[in-house]
Amino acid sequence: MEWSDLPQYRSHKIVRAAPIVELRALPSLGYFNVQLEIAPGETTTKPVDASVFVRGRPEPGDYLVAYADGYVSWSPKAAFEDGYRPVADEPEPEGEPDVAA
Repeated sequence: MEWSDLPQYRSHKIVRAAPIVELRALPSLGYFNVQLEIAPGETTTKPVDASVFVRGRPEPGDYLVAYADGYVSWSPKAAFEDGYRPVADEPEPEGEPDVAA
């Protein structure tokens, strides 16, 4: 399918995200436990609604992404790293909401 007729956009949002280490499906509960690498050698596990993975299952290394409005999605590693850069540990610019985990 050709997409070149659609306008192009560049991301400017601040999001919370981390690489996925492992997905563990809990179908009877309707969610996945997603293990994320939040720093080298440091992980955390988040429960994520199964609807996030309807369009496909991410591979280890892909990113789980949480937006300021509460929307959660995942992005392939190459696409995420091409569109986002880490934000340094500094106060967020005025008017930019802190994205809750």
